[in-house]
Amino acid sequence: MKRIVYKSVPFGNYFYDGGDGGVYDAYDDIMLAEAFDLHVNPAKVIRDEFSDQCLYNEQSLIDAGILGAPVHEGGLINGAQLQRLHNGAIRQLGRGQVQIESRLETQDEKIERLTQENVALQSRINVIEHRKEI
Repeated sequence: MKRIVYKSVPFGNYFYDGGDGGVYDAYDDIMLAEAFDLHVNPAKVIRDEFSDQCLYNEQSLIDAGILGAPVHEGGLINGAQLQRLHNGAIRQLGRGQVQIESRLETQDEKIERLTQENVALQSRINVIEHRKEI
């Protein structure tokens, strides 16, 4: 049996038990968050290349349960679904960061190895040039 607790307090805060699911793993949550901004309040969004590459639209937000209906029809925002979207986007960004850090570490190791090889080669070149002078 699922427990549902909802409490509304001043300033728009709300609380619930959180036992109703997780993130939108079927979606690119960062792009879905971009679609949310572009379609819910387009006048306040500073568009850039990322905005132009957005994979989702208003219907995607409805399909994901974030919007109840198109904005021009007065569709309401589902706060719990939006929170799941944000949590999913944070998780996806975190995973991406770990992958980038791992790649950087690998690249740093390669750079260090190549630097050492370069020093060794330069030493050999110096020895050869010194022999030519003799």
